[in-house]
Amino acid sequence: MSYKHILLVVLVLCSSLGAVGQSKSMDFYENQLDEASRALIQKYTLDYPVNTQLAIAVVTNQDVSFFGLQRIKDSITIVNNQDKVFEIGSITKVFTATLLAQAVEEGKVKLEDTITKCSDFAIKDQQPITLLSLANHTSGLPKLPSNINPFEIDINNPYKNYSAEDLKVLMSKYIQLSSVPGTSYNYSNLGAGILGYLLTIIRGDSYENLLQKYIFNPYEMTQSSTLVPKKDSLVIQGLNAEGLPAPNWTFDVLVGAGGIRSSVNDLSKFAQRQFNDAEKALKLTQQATFTINKNMKIGLGWHIIENNFSDNLIWHNGGTGGFTSSMVLDLNQKKGVIILSNVSSAHPKNQNIDALAFELLKHELNQ
Repeated sequence: MSYKHILLVVLVLCSSLGAVGQSKSMDFYENQLDEASRALIQKYTLDYPVNTQLAIAVVTNQDVSFFGLQRIKDSITIVNNQDKVFEIGSITKVFTATLLAQAVEEGKVKLEDTITKCSDFAIKDQQPITLLSLANHTSGLPKLPSNINPFEIDINNPYKNYSAEDLKVLMSKYIQLSSVPGTSYNYSNLGAGILGYLLTIIRGDSYENLLQKYIFNPYEMTQSSTLVPKKDSLVIQGLNAEGLPAPNWTFDVLVGAGGIRSSVNDLSKFAQRQFNDAEKALKLTQQATFTINKNMKIGLGWHIIENNFSDNLIWHNGGTGGFTSSMVLDLNQKKGVIILSNVSSAHPKNQNIDALAFELLKHELNQ
């Protein structure tokens, strides 16, 4: 996700795409969604490949509405996919930041603690990179590790072989920062992955076990994991930019940057927790820690947006080779929209998933 991408999301500048054909399920579709919502979905999904699925959750503080859609030729068909598992990509970063916030609330670490204080990392030039700067993308670290071998990387699964040893070599010998830590926003998958790895050291457990212990089990998120589900019937097939089956992405040491798989049902439970003022760790993640521009700040993981229809949105999106996702919540009105899809992050219209999420939320807030 680039800086320009974020600005596009905030402004929701996507072109009109026209209408889709009717299907035998359209009567049900029309009964479940009002005309404006149907028009938005039609507008933003026309150019997606056959077999594209969208799992949509419209969340309020009290309840959730689910809508599952699949493109069959030029038609939209209703599918029940609220419990189906998608790769959520960089929305994972919000969960990594939540694990950090929980550790802070428990007094295990401080946001100002540095990488070297929390681990045995040797860092080139002894740069004081803090946990806070990893969580809010102000570390100065590049987006991706520079020591991923381009001749050995699997472009269909780029992170799978990047190990803790590779990370330590990078940080001790080759790392170069683009700015002094804490002074400039520079979105970094590497930084978020390092944060996830540091939390495993701090807690003395795997990233998967930390998620299950501190978030997934307490929140009853039964379909969420960094592991591929054993039941194939639960898994949505990812699609590449051409609409062909895409391999799943798997992660090693950088799993905290994008390795979670989840469902809209599970993510709706996480979303509703965001509205609860008693959730101290979650509230910590929502507090602004750096100003990106006049319309956007960042907390821990969450981007905090003020736009023309709300002054307190938190948002993150995600993308992998076979999936694109978006999650946007209005903290004041306690409403939100979550969209999971098997649209590739390489698809030229992948940003329509964000645009649709923002437009559906705007429509919901105006009800």
